Amino acid sequence: MKRRFQWSYIPSGLIGLASAAYLGLLGLQMAATSSIGAGAVPEEIRNGQWFQDILVVFLFVAGFQRVWRFFPRFNLHYARWLSTTPWTHRQVLPLGPVHLMWQDLLILAAVVVLDRFHLGRSGAIPLVAFFLAYFLTTLIAHLMTKPNLATYLVFSALPVGVLLIDHEWWLVGVAAAVYPFAALGTAATLRGFPWQIDAQIEGVDAGWPFNRIGPFDPKDQVSYRAALIVSVFVAWIIFCAATWGDFSTPDENYSNFHNLFLFAGVILAVLRFSRYFSYGAPPISLLGRIRTGRIVIPGYDKIFVAPLVILLASILAPRVLLTTVYPPLACALIGLAIFFPFLALPPSLARWRLTGTHRILRPANTQRQSTQRADSANIQFRLS
Repeated sequence: MKRRFQWSYIPSGLIGLASAAYLGLLGLQMAATSSIGAGAVPEEIRNGQWFQDILVVFLFVAGFQRVWRFFPRFNLHYARWLSTTPWTHRQVLPLGPVHLMWQDLLILAAVVVLDRFHLGRSGAIPLVAFFLAYFLTTLIAHLMTKPNLATYLVFSALPVGVLLIDHEWWLVGVAAAVYPFAALGTAATLRGFPWQIDAQIEGVDAGWPFNRIGPFDPKDQVSYRAALIVSVFVAWIIFCAATWGDFSTPDENYSNFHNLFLFAGVILAVLRFSRYFSYGAPPISLLGRIRTGRIVIPGYDKIFVAPLVILLASILAPRVLLTTVYPPLACALIGLAIFFPFLALPPSLARWRLTGTHRILRPANTQRQSTQRADSANIQFRLS
């Protein structure tokens, strides 16, 4: 089948909107300059800031659309149809490729020319916006299907932008170096198509109380390896962000970091506990524990271990590390000490739901639905 030539993989409507906004602002600048003088034109227009903002927003949305429009997981009808065809990962996707094409490079080059020669800027910032949106959307696509080594490499490279924020073309160079890994990761993800789409979307709803005791997704459990990889990545992000922190006045700033990590620890501890508590309440009340002498119920109270470890790490780690280790590295180690227990400490949610000593909670909406069905049955009985 002969493929129709496509001059651009970026939506023509987006290109037209950005062109109209740019030319409209240019016409407004020329009209205002000729009528009231250049001095009365807003500074943001005269120095080209608003023009550059249009280019940055345009390429950021274009980078997002470049993956969103063509990756099958973002379009379920497209993915289901594609799964019924003889298509394989060795062929180009029918609606268009996810990887960049020469048509994309022409548009990027046109934007760089405008930014550099018409606005007198470096030309790099719009490119950074495009690659940032492209990489973030690509990572979301990988996480929604099947992450691979390339996914983690791209994840690890993104925080480098914080270190090079004052060197715009260095950022473009890093993006160009990271792009092959993103493309390889996308190719590896497409190799696993169709990803059991129907099973992921539809799921199983056996009704209460069976949906509280199974079936469960076998991927509901986070392995220690995955938890360590994610935690190290979070620590790397914290390290890059902390390099911009002000540690010149230790007393005041260290106190702020103490409060920040304590706040993060409380949030993670609450999230960890609430995730388990939403599936099961204690088998007996606090008064019941006192009266029966069962102050500690290991089968239920083990879900408190991880939140307590997280809270202790958020309190003790900053006191020990911030004054003894290079501050950005200390912040990264503190983040690792807080986030790793959040993901890795047992029990897993699936195991606790099946073996934990708890009472199965009945959701309020299930109670309302049962009441409505009973009322409908009574009405039908009375009418008959």
